[in-house]
Amino acid sequence: MSDPDFDSERNKIGRCCTARWCKVRYNTNGLTSFFRFPTDPQRCRRWIDYVNRPELAYNSPEHLHNNYRLCAMHFREDDFVSLGNHARLKRHVVPSVPPPADWKHANDIEDTDDSKPQPKGFERGLEPEKILGVTNSSGELMFLIQWKGAEEADFVRAAECNLRYPQMVIGFYERKLVMEY
Repeated sequence: MSDPDFDSERNKIGRCCTARWCKVRYNTNGLTSFFRFPTDPQRCRRWIDYVNRPELAYNSPEHLHNNYRLCAMHFREDDFVSLGNHARLKRHVVPSVPPPADWKHANDIEDTDDSKPQPKGFERGLEPEKILGVTNSSGELMFLIQWKGAEEADFVRAAECNLRYPQMVIGFYERKLVMEY
């Protein structure tokens, strides 16, 4: 059993990231790699738990492997092995990058005062640790930032990040872009 809205969206647009909170689409920006679900049942279950899509548990690991993918933004930098200009996940890796701070699913919603919007991005007053990924799925280039001293990552406008932390942006692209001559 799977989510019909998600499946129709996937069929209409093409491959997209399976994580419920992620808006990354296949080849959205040419910099994001996608990875198939593992065929190992235990590790596959951990991926299902991570993406917060319990309805996927009714599918076999082989079905998930053939039909669902996660984008690279859900894995830590040290989860990859570089093979030329391609990234490959290390064996037995499970996605571990926390969802953005502003994402909540029904089981996480607590009694909060909705009249006060929670600060996001640089408004949180935290120093960025590193850029985890990039997307333009909202029509504007956005970086997923891991913050020093915080578990949650946030999407921030790339233009703002370019102005405030140009060296971090350059470092991110240097790690991601590999040119072969």
